[in-house]
Amino acid sequence: MPVSGSSMGRVISSGSTVTVAASGEPRAGEIWALVDDQGLIVVHVVRHVTDDVVVARGRSNDVDDQPVPRSRLIGLVASAVDSSGARTAFGTRSRLVYRSRLRARGVAREILRILRQH
Repeated sequence: MPVSGSSMGRVISSGSTVTVAASGEPRAGEIWALVDDQGLIVVHVVRHVTDDVVVARGRSNDVDDQPVPRSRLIGLVASAVDSSGARTAFGTRSRLVYRSRLRARGVAREILRILRQH
């Protein structure tokens, strides 16, 4: 599936083609294709999962997308091929790296908050 836009930054660049696979449960840090509120197909990183909805966000975006019902999930993005032909596979490693970055950002925010209080 071809993609356009800059919301995924350097991870999946505009003009890339992604391979989407059927998958079970979405997990935080995985990249999924889904249908947003405007009916557009977007490829974003899953941030939160509940029984009813999934919240995702583009890597370059500052805020989360609106929650999406699970019925609008298309599939897990397994790989991307950019315009030069370079292929990137996504999986457990990319999810773990993403989650560790989220934790590091949270720690940094907490340190800044404490420093501002003093």
